[in-house]
Amino acid sequence: MLALGAFVATPKLAAGYGIGFSVFFCLLAGPDNVVTYVPDLLINNGIALTASLLLAALVFAIVFPADMPWLIGKILGDLRAQAVSACKDELPGLNQRFQSSTHDLTSQLRVLWARRSRRRRDASRWMRATLEVGHAVVDLRNEAVRADYAHALHSRWDSTVERTRDDLARLFECPGARSLEHALVSVRSATWIAQDVLQTVHADRDKHHDLQRILSCLHFIRTALLDKDAPFNVR
Repeated sequence: MLALGAFVATPKLAAGYGIGFSVFFCLLAGPDNVVTYVPDLLINNGIALTASLLLAALVFAIVFPADMPWLIGKILGDLRAQAVSACKDELPGLNQRFQSSTHDLTSQLRVLWARRSRRRRDASRWMRATLEVGHAVVDLRNEAVRADYAHALHSRWDSTVERTRDDLARLFECPGARSLEHALVSVRSATWIAQDVLQTVHADRDKHHDLQRILSCLHFIRTALLDKDAPFNVR
């Protein structure tokens, strides 16, 4: 019987059945130092166990399927929350936390994408937007810390960067046309101020490169927000 269970567990599609059969056969047969075998008890418990497993399988396949809209919506909400964390959480170790959590949620979504559908396309758009904007915001925050001298060169530097982070976080918390417009305005304002500071430090090569990296992050965020396939722009 165990050899049969091992054989059934060999194919990829039937592995769960083979492993389950082997485990539950051992539990039902009850091997011990003293061999005891009660056929009627084995058959009785085996029928009950098989019926309960079939009932549970039907419930999870029909009543609570894995690709239920509310479950995908909950995971998408957690995924968008990672972008909010990238904007608001403490900076030390943020890149690793964002990377780990986002890819974990992405893997869960991919498992649930059993069929091509509109929900799958929407989830894919949110996944790409979260990864693109989240990584760009983390990079922007790291570069802004490195360019801490910029607040002395422009009075609105700190407030503009902070407002950009807040508006981007609000966009992922409450997606909509108004929040998207606010985020674009904040990113555009931060870009203008960064360009002004860039002109101020033009002669300093290191500071010039710092501001160029900040501008690259801002341009990347703006491009991700304006992408016609982004979930913010899909009607």
